[in-house]
Amino acid sequence: MVNVGDATLRLASVVLLLASSLAFLLVAERAVAALWQWYKFYGYPTKGIITLSLRTAATFTVTVTALLVSAQFVTRVSKRRSEAPGYRLGKFATLITAGAFALYWLVALSPLNEWRN
Repeated sequence: MVNVGDATLRLASVVLLLASSLAFLLVAERAVAALWQWYKFYGYPTKGIITLSLRTAATFTVTVTALLVSAQFVTRVSKRRSEAPGYRLGKFATLITAGAFALYWLVALSPLNEWRN
């Protein structure tokens, strides 16, 4: 059992929430860019796509997985200690991180993306 204080759990929850929000905003920007390119060049002979790097995909996947595991850890510890703010923020961070992961791979595997090395 990990022995951490309530203030530490709250701080960890806030930091994880900010990090997961940043990850989601980065992914949302790429999704909007992909949709804009598709809309802008629809019907033209040139492709209306974005390009994503395979190295960036691997880095993003590892980073988001670490965020997800950390958020789940904080959520479970907060739940056991009945720390309501830490539990809610950790749960929200988990949902945002999972959404960012899903949206990234939805855009990455769609025809709106072209992989580069």
